[in-house]
Amino acid sequence: MDAPVTRLRGPAQAVVDHLEKVVYFAAIARCGSIQAAARSLGLSQPALSRSVAVLEAALGTLLFHRRREGVLLTAAGTALRCFADKLLRDATALGEELGGDAALGELVIGTHEILASVLWPTLVAKTAALAPAPALSLLTDVSAADLVRQLDADAADIVLVVGTPASRAVASRPFFADGYGFYATPTLAARKKLAGLPLLFMPQAFAGGVLPLAELLEAQGLDTRSPVRVATMESVASLTMAGIGVGVLPTFFAGGFVRARQLAPVMAKEFPPGRLGRHHVTVNIAARRAADKRLAAIVDLILTCAPETAK
Repeated sequence: MDAPVTRLRGPAQAVVDHLEKVVYFAAIARCGSIQAAARSLGLSQPALSRSVAVLEAALGTLLFHRRREGVLLTAAGTALRCFADKLLRDATALGEELGGDAALGELVIGTHEILASVLWPTLVAKTAALAPAPALSLLTDVSAADLVRQLDADAADIVLVVGTPASRAVASRPFFADGYGFYATPTLAARKKLAGLPLLFMPQAFAGGVLPLAELLEAQGLDTRSPVRVATMESVASLTMAGIGVGVLPTFFAGGFVRARQLAPVMAKEFPPGRLGRHHVTVNIAARRAADKRLAAIVDLILTCAPETAK
């Protein structure tokens, strides 16, 4: 005897009728705002707002409160997010089971621009040799926290950041450790004394925005009282190559400029890279995708791309 057919009614039927809008709602919940979700989904903000309004009307309840700083889920919204997250996990697992050895499709890798400039060429070359090869897309941001949020919003598949994210929703693997060094143009580096030259550095790279070892640096004749503070490591490198002063740069990033003879290390004996502190780079994916073997294979490939200059 055939089992009776389950007939859905009310909100349950509304969810089935509007599954795509449920997925849109889940993106808003993960991103924390309609604007951020629209950007990650490739939709306009008005179109996404209309979709959610239709879903709320079909369910007969408000899913979140709209505030200037973002959205706040209601009790109904929290319940629907739990359902939507499970639905997306199950759909991903089903796709992997049915897809067999199918290609990953577009693979979005998020990282800092400074890391991308060094790692991207090697990564592109190595992934091109895979069969089938994924289509790579690069997403860059200065903030590690913003990059990690892209994982949660499904706007990125893998992110490479400085430090280990504290979130349990992220699965991290160590990539490489590196230190900072002092660099100048070959002409300035040839001087026996660097007296009067300003320091060029990125405050965000150091705790409290203060460069350590100031007294020791002053003993070398460097001007630490009026340093040039800039927002990115790329700017530090550009200004250093312009001969403005002595730049503080990660060794893996500066290595390319040294090999091209655009920069040269200074005070390497007095200040080896580890003396200014070390930073650790990690490769991260969403914990819910930890069982994805094809994604894990790409992570393993990335781990083979550590810069030669990192120690």
